Amino acid sequence: MRATAVVAALVAAVRVRAFDVYDVRVLASQLLPVGYTFGDGNTLKELSACRFLPTIGLLETNAAVFVDDNGAVVTGFVKATDSKVHVEPMTYSALDAPADSEGVAVGADGTVFVSTEMHDGDKKLDILEVDVSKGRVIGSPFEIPSKATAESRRNMGFEGLTLAPGAALGLSGAGAYVVTTTEYALAGAAERSHEVYAWALADADIEDPQPPKATLSYEASALATGAPLGVVEFEALERTLLVLERDYSADLGNTIRLFEASPARGAFSKRLVFQWDASGLKNRDGAERSALAVDNYEGMCLVPGGASGRRRLLLVNDDNSNAAQIGTQFVLLELELGAFAPTPAPSSSSRPRRAVKEESGGAWRVAVIVMGVGVGLLLLAAAARYALARHRARAPIISGDPGVALSNLRFNAADLDIPFFSAWFPSKETEPLLCPFVLCVVVIVVSRLRPARCRDATLSAQAPRLPASPIRRQVVRARRPAAVERRAGGAGRARRGLPVNKIL
Repeated sequence: MRATAVVAALVAAVRVRAFDVYDVRVLASQLLPVGYTFGDGNTLKELSACRFLPTIGLLETNAAVFVDDNGAVVTGFVKATDSKVHVEPMTYSALDAPADSEGVAVGADGTVFVSTEMHDGDKKLDILEVDVSKGRVIGSPFEIPSKATAESRRNMGFEGLTLAPGAALGLSGAGAYVVTTTEYALAGAAERSHEVYAWALADADIEDPQPPKATLSYEASALATGAPLGVVEFEALERTLLVLERDYSADLGNTIRLFEASPARGAFSKRLVFQWDASGLKNRDGAERSALAVDNYEGMCLVPGGASGRRRLLLVNDDNSNAAQIGTQFVLLELELGAFAPTPAPSSSSRPRRAVKEESGGAWRVAVIVMGVGVGLLLLAAAARYALARHRARAPIISGDPGVALSNLRFNAADLDIPFFSAWFPSKETEPLLCPFVLCVVVIVVSRLRPARCRDATLSAQAPRLPASPIRRQVVRARRPAAVERRAGGAGRARRGLPVNKIL
């Protein structure tokens, strides 16, 4: 009995650790009416996906790209805080090839991929690389499985698309993967089963497209009537996938569910994050998180940045160009991450635990700005010092016979001084000015070395203390940071007697 209890406890601990999202709350929303126009008179409509574009150097642009069902891409700026979300559409570019565009993914270098589905005319199931600024379709960098092409249903193709690390798919090795699946099951398959395709991003090649590196199994949820929900979007966390499912019926209206899916042996297990229907948005425990009216939400994307242990998620709906719907609505959510329930607040008699904040990169940006201001002050001081030296020299004005004047001309040492180098090399005037400059350099170096330590400290602070037992050793091992696990590799897992996952 004791051995059985130990095994059951160990399995329960591993299951808890398999998921990272603990709770959800609604922060803000923005509603744009049906027929909203922007830019040069284009109409915002039928958005089905969104992704943020990478930052440019030190500049966080908060730029995002959206796709609509009519084969077009929309760019805009997103301002998201804990109490407000504001999306400002800026440009609209129709793709130069027929496509029913549904999903979008963006690489770290700014490469944009758009997933499509089979529809009327020449619209087919595909993943395209596009030039957002011109709407140009560059080509198809991945080979679509023939089974998916032959058995996908009309208007039920690659609705969702994302880039995911291998850990979120149960795949070993570094590098990102392009992930998608059909909205509903392929013809002839069980109505809730999905084949999730994963291509290595490094294999993207328009001239020689490669097949998926792995195909995983995912099972969609179903309504009480037995009708399956469709998979409309993916988004990747570090070790799991967020999966958005949707259904509409005349009796129930829209039903939106967000799941967190954890990979294991070529398949996903999943856990509900929230359900959103006519009764409101409720978390998996049934607690209401918002009374906001539900609509046809198809797209979601993680917002860059945020506090440690929390991620913000932006949802967007497809208004179907239907005046009877609410319009285009953006809803900002906050996901609370953590493998275990939050630690209860300490009593007044206990010593409070010091909060450890994760560096978000803002400190070193501020240091760079301060350093730039410091350099400017140094140059200004150099110019002032040079002008003062010239004034003190009181060089006479040359007049009369140039030959006589030049023969009697004498130069003061200050006239031969080079102001730029004098300002940078220590002197009585410049030594105090060099101190802020040196301090800025030290701040930059320290801030760049701290983030990893802060993240490890955050994990240690959030982890509960467990009694000494074999279970504790297994759980603590499971809580090792992902970076440590990657360094250990498969050989490390073998030495510890743990199975090495392989996808066939």
